[in-house]
Amino acid sequence: MLRIFKKYYPIRNIFFVLGELVVIYISGYFASCLILGFGVNSLLLHLKILLISFVCQTCLYYNDLYDLSITDSYQELGIRLLQSLGASAIILAGIYTVVAKANIGLEVFCITIVFDICFIVFWRMCYTIILKRHIFDEKIILLGNNDLAENIIKEITERRDCGYELGGMMVDGARDRLARSRCIQKRFPAIRLLGALSEPDAWEHVYAMGIRKIIVAIDSRCPDFPAAELLQCRVRGIDVLEGPTFYEMLTGKLNVDYIKPEWLIFSDGFTKSRIRRVLKRVIDLSLCLILLVFALPVICLTALMIKLDRSEPVPEPRDIWNYFIRRCRRDGREPAEVLLSLVRADIESDIGPDIGSDIGPDIGSDIESDIRMNKDTDMPVMPAASVWKEFYRKCEKRDISGSGHLLGLMKTQLDRWDNTASAGRPVIFSQERTGKDGRIYRIHKFRSMIVNAERFSGPVWAGENDKRITRLGRFLRATRIDELPQLWNVLKGEMSFVGPRPERDFFIRQLAETIPYYRERLTVKPGLTGWAQVSYGYGASEDDAREKLNYDLFYIKNMSIPMDLMIVLKTIKIVIFGKGR
Repeated sequence: MLRIFKKYYPIRNIFFVLGELVVIYISGYFASCLILGFGVNSLLLHLKILLISFVCQTCLYYNDLYDLSITDSYQELGIRLLQSLGASAIILAGIYTVVAKANIGLEVFCITIVFDICFIVFWRMCYTIILKRHIFDEKIILLGNNDLAENIIKEITERRDCGYELGGMMVDGARDRLARSRCIQKRFPAIRLLGALSEPDAWEHVYAMGIRKIIVAIDSRCPDFPAAELLQCRVRGIDVLEGPTFYEMLTGKLNVDYIKPEWLIFSDGFTKSRIRRVLKRVIDLSLCLILLVFALPVICLTALMIKLDRSEPVPEPRDIWNYFIRRCRRDGREPAEVLLSLVRADIESDIGPDIGSDIGPDIGSDIESDIRMNKDTDMPVMPAASVWKEFYRKCEKRDISGSGHLLGLMKTQLDRWDNTASAGRPVIFSQERTGKDGRIYRIHKFRSMIVNAERFSGPVWAGENDKRITRLGRFLRATRIDELPQLWNVLKGEMSFVGPRPERDFFIRQLAETIPYYRERLTVKPGLTGWAQVSYGYGASEDDAREKLNYDLFYIKNMSIPMDLMIVLKTIKIVIFGKGR
């Protein structure tokens, strides 16, 4: 295993990536020999071939061709390979336009592409055979049959190129544990059950198998904990690793459900030297200034587009109704009386403009039934049936939805109370977030939602198809352009370029009660991007927050300048392909 950025990779995988670079280089060299002759062997030619190789492999990486879970079929491999080589051709054409001496020639380049397709497919076929036959895999034994053990089995099974082969598992001899082991075997039939921890014959079998690593996924306080047997394995030269440590090495994240405070206390990492902090700050300022220079046209254009954008998403009807009730009661008003006065005024004005068109078409008979018949316990009984009858009769006469128009009246009244007209359409959205050591600061982003988006719903996470997001906002979020104003927060020192995602104090207090170690993420500055953002994406639930914390803690434990640069490169990949949210 080779440790890169605090994560372990099989040497075989490194050999695969470097070998593919050599394959691309050989393709270019053969093409040059065919067209220019075998006698041509200049330094300039080799540099041109290296340029082609570097651009092609970069495009392969950015098109996920090194994620074997995506390129699992030859059809997907072929499609992505052609896309990558096409992108390489476009990029190289741009380079050749600027630097004419770098041009290797059209005929050589075309033949190089043909050779690339053939050689890369052949190289990957060979690598697939190596993976299927577990050649160069390190055989391991897993002790335990708890949730941690099951997660380790799942990760090894799903990651074909993880570099490990599970030779078997040994389990606690308790009856309920054995029953769980059988359930695990049903989920993963290929897993071999070697026996119970207390069986001497099982350990003799471990020695005979030539196992080089044992993963201990059981508590040391377990009655059947095999301390003597593990000690014997250790002095025989067999590596013995704790389950959480191996899980970290395998996945590039921690798991807060399985780690204990003493594991965090005595494990390596969490190094925050003064030199590293100063260097990180210098890199933050440098990246900010560079990005500001290149992104200035994008920033100006985005601000103009937000100002001109008139498309506003429609709030949820139920949110409008619930907020109307809360707002009335907060001001000491009776919702039924306020609504009745709005309806009477609307009838007297002969319905007026179709305000309900802002809400949309008929919101459904269920909402309308709630309003008329008071099925929802939160909704007050509506008096003056004759007024309502006249209201719905006039709505039908104008061929508009009664319930939709009623919600329009409520929304208009709420806008008057909240004085939303004075808010206008701001370009920048500002909100309080919690930074390092719990300090509160204001974050700045391009506005991607309706003005005062949480007025109706209250503090909630943004969902994947959140109706509060504007049409332009969806594009800004996908490309992460909405994050650019946070460069000001980085320049002020409130944020770093790389770090955990800044969160609101409301959610931090809420999540800290249910998720262990959640406040430990506040020991570093929040970042524009981070290990959790590039590895997991956007979170919109408590489960997502728990999973992202696993990545954040891994970053805090292993943070380094090279790791920050790797995260920046992964972020560029997300921006190019619009995978943000």
